[in-house]
Amino acid sequence: MWSLPKANGPKFAIAVFVSLLLASAVASPTDRAAVARSPQPPNSGCYSNSECLSGLCDVGPGSSCTNPDGSYTDCSSDPRYNTFCSGYALGQTCANNGDCREGFCRSGKCTSSKAGDLCSEQYQCTGLLICSTDKKCSTPKNSTVYPDGICSANAQCKSGRCTADQLYKDDDGINQFTLYGRTPLRCDYLNRGQSGCRTFHDCKTGRCENGKCRAGKDGDSCIMNYNCEQVCGKNGSCFTPAANSGRQNEPCIKGDQCISGRCSRGYVDRPSLDRTNHSVQAVDTVCEVSQVGDHCQVNGDCEEGLCRSGVCLLVKTGDKCSASTQCASKRCDTSSSAGSTTRGTCVLANAGTECDNDLYCYSGRCVEPFCGYGYCGPPIDRCTSIAPGGTCRTSGDCDGLSGCSAEKKCRHKKSYSCKADIDCLSKNCVKGTCAAAVVKTTTSSTRSSSRTSTSRGTTLVNPTTHTYQSSSTTKPTSI
Repeated sequence: MWSLPKANGPKFAIAVFVSLLLASAVASPTDRAAVARSPQPPNSGCYSNSECLSGLCDVGPGSSCTNPDGSYTDCSSDPRYNTFCSGYALGQTCANNGDCREGFCRSGKCTSSKAGDLCSEQYQCTGLLICSTDKKCSTPKNSTVYPDGICSANAQCKSGRCTADQLYKDDDGINQFTLYGRTPLRCDYLNRGQSGCRTFHDCKTGRCENGKCRAGKDGDSCIMNYNCEQVCGKNGSCFTPAANSGRQNEPCIKGDQCISGRCSRGYVDRPSLDRTNHSVQAVDTVCEVSQVGDHCQVNGDCEEGLCRSGVCLLVKTGDKCSASTQCASKRCDTSSSAGSTTRGTCVLANAGTECDNDLYCYSGRCVEPFCGYGYCGPPIDRCTSIAPGGTCRTSGDCDGLSGCSAEKKCRHKKSYSCKADIDCLSKNCVKGTCAAAVVKTTTSSTRSSSRTSTSRGTTLVNPTTHTYQSSSTTKPTSI
């Protein structure tokens, strides 16, 4: 801390000004507001309850503030505030309807609503009154409010349940999730067996038949499995599937309806029940693909392997294949030349291929991922690479520093270390580093006689000194 000068003269005044300026700069918005502001009216920005005339700083952000008529509006966009002063409680002084937390502003005080009062929002109608569609506070008769309608008592709802925790349905009538603590309260959807529905949208599950929610029978229209007694097909019609018949992504409600024996959540496209020529995609329960050892009918039923005698089995090395997913080694040779004896067959896996057994790797080693220096690879075993100098089929068998040479040996690529020419793909080791290959060049001259042209010299690389030697004046080039 620096000290102020003596309390006299211009230096003191300047020091005071600077200190106040610094204090203002370091103070937080909350500190400044707490010092400078007196209690504010409803809808004003605030940091604490003490800043509000209503005694509550708990509104917003978003469309939670109110207009003078009581309708909701966006709160101030002032970036200093995330909360705003609430309205006044019943009995407190007010200037307009928007000042009241509930009810209406009458004769300068917030008062309870009465039947017939014009309302903008539900919060203005107190007690058992609701703000009806004609914008008047009224008490609904028993069993008159449809699902998702605003309510204040269970008896008002056709479902018999006025709740804050309610299922949310999208515009296509598909159940999505539960909204908890919803305000205002709303009538719950109808259960199967309850009456009072208009369409399937009013039913929690099932369909609406003659004003009653029930499960659809085979042939009835549907959009989700829960509309039916059994399964809702991709064509939007309820049906009962044969046992163990459903292929991958076909709708199901239990595993024994699927070839794989497993039924789980997945996406399904079905025709809309509300809009013609419109498809709706939703998450429902569908059959999983068959894994190795699962039942199958055709090869396409299997995620890996091929379908043999009704079971998905992996293809062993040397047998025919068309994709690597069919092979136990996870590698099908589809890239060799047409005359290759291994083309179209399962072969041993090259470096980096996922594995679960040494026998499936060309290197003969299937190892856990590398861990060290603060890093761990994915938890998947993989085939190791062939060391430099080892026999290879393609460069995929070698590590990232090497390639497979014409002699089918893993040799270092350009710029990597070497001890001799034989260590390099280029066969050119210069000062301990693999360099570009040397191009052999020739020169020739034509004699004046009838003899044909003969070579005058060839450029070679001395394997010991790595210097150029030539019987001609033409210098070699390297690439």
